[in-house]
Amino acid sequence: MSSALFKFLFLHANFIYFGSVCARFVDFPQCTAVAPAEISSDFYHGRWFVIKTAVGTEQLGATCTSVQFTLVAMSKTDYWFLAVNLTVFNGVDRYISRVDVTQKASHNSVGSFIIDPDDKYPSHVQPNFFLVHQGSKFALLYHCQQIRGHKITGVWVLSRDRNPDPYNVRLIVNLLETKGIFTPLVTLEQKRCPRLPDELND
Repeated sequence: MSSALFKFLFLHANFIYFGSVCARFVDFPQCTAVAPAEISSDFYHGRWFVIKTAVGTEQLGATCTSVQFTLVAMSKTDYWFLAVNLTVFNGVDRYISRVDVTQKASHNSVGSFIIDPDDKYPSHVQPNFFLVHQGSKFALLYHCQQIRGHKITGVWVLSRDRNPDPYNVRLIVNLLETKGIFTPLVTLEQKRCPRLPDELND
């Protein structure tokens, strides 16, 4: 399957990188080793709002970013793809959505996946995109990949609420640091957002 969206996400194309469009290159080539969380079925039910992302990866003008996830069976194997449906508001009159998939996910419930923005996907690539926390209200995603002596990183703080309590957001960001992830974050705009159809049913 194509990784076109992840080229958008990681290589400064014209869509969104969970609310941003450009990879953040950092001159420290070692990625933080993280223990992926177990994924519960609740992760795939409903919409997550992107509250924070890594500094340097946000796109000016990208607002009201949200994401939905689905596991898709990989034909004739016991592996799964993670389908990602990203949605942003165009700032005028409509939402724009796009769906794409990871190259591979593990066959169990561990939240570790492979994405390859170069679309080459050598067989020896190790998981580089992780769900590091999932709760009833918040989730944390982390990506790290070494490219040409540098590394690109991505962090996403996801919330079930479009405008969560700031205190709870601070707590979940602190959890990132306990896992050794110290990437500076920026808050994404979630105010004055037209309600999506699934929000109207809440």
